Amino acid sequence: MKKTFIPLFWKFTIGIVSAIILFNAINIPVIWQTVTGSLEQELDQQGVFIAKSITEKSVTSILFNDVAELNNLIDLTSSIDSNIAYVLIFDGKNNIIAHTFDNGVPIDLIKANSLKNHNELSVVLIQDKNENGKYIRDIAVPILGGKNGTVRVGFREDRIRKNIDFTYNYLIF
Repeated sequence: MKKTFIPLFWKFTIGIVSAIILFNAINIPVIWQTVTGSLEQELDQQGVFIAKSITEKSVTSILFNDVAELNNLIDLTSSIDSNIAYVLIFDGKNNIIAHTFDNGVPIDLIKANSLKNHNELSVVLIQDKNENGKYIRDIAVPILGGKNGTVRVGFREDRIRKNIDFTYNYLIF
């Protein structure tokens, strides 16, 4: 039986390629989780900042029941960032007093994210039935400790998913 002769160059090449493939097989899932977590955390921070900003600007309007000013505030805010899917403002009795929907607020969205503890914010991922199963990150922030209401802002997940997909494809190639 004759042994096959493999030159030293090809032995090193096969070894190096095998090591790179193994390294990437381990690295890609770790990097995927890190990038995904970082982008989601960034979106959460942006959403909380915008929701708290609306909360601070809406306190006087809520106390004086100035619905027109609340609608102006949320329309202006939602026009600034295209990733904002909606803004809802609830009073202390959990009634909607202002929103950005043209045809009324979807019923299943009203109870999708309620604050358990009135002093803390809440972030929930909701599947949007109107946009082919895409996801919306719903952020709820209490107004004056939750006794005077809640502001909820919904952010589309499209941008974050595109960034994650781009990074993943870049790593693979």
